Amino acid sequence: MSLEKAFTALSLYTGAGGLDLGFEAARFDTRAAVEIDRDCVATLRANRPWPVIDRSIHDVTSAELLRISRLEPGEADVLIGGPPCQPFSKAGYWASGDARRLDDPRADTVAAFLRVLRDTQPRAFLIENVAALAFKGKDEGLRLIQSTWSRLIAASGPTTGPRRWS
Repeated sequence: MSLEKAFTALSLYTGAGGLDLGFEAARFDTRAAVEIDRDCVATLRANRPWPVIDRSIHDVTSAELLRISRLEPGEADVLIGGPPCQPFSKAGYWASGDARRLDDPRADTVAAFLRVLRDTQPRAFLIENVAALAFKGKDEGLRLIQSTWSRLIAASGPTTGPRRWS
């Protein structure tokens, strides 16, 4: 039995699509996915009908993502993704004695997620990462996400329809 899709999703750092499959089971239609790993891209293209942009998120504009997904800003129900976690993981700490966190060049993947969040203006977002992102005294990544979201909501003002962020 197939249920009609009721909601739309944009996906970043899609991997092989596990998070998207969960959203699909909840009646979300992944309108576009961004993934750089060629094996993951091959898996997605072999198993799902979603358009897959097979480049780094840093090389994909939000306008391109919206165009491919056939959505306008504010129309996506959710932005989902799991930016790489190495800058925030315990493994990074164990390997070097400290994790560079936001000073790690790989942490720019969180900033890229937040850029797309700002530009696409979905109704909700889900960002998946490691628990260490929220460790007390080392939670600057989580605080960046929270402060960005708060600024976007405050800038949008009261609304009864899709938010239009500035």
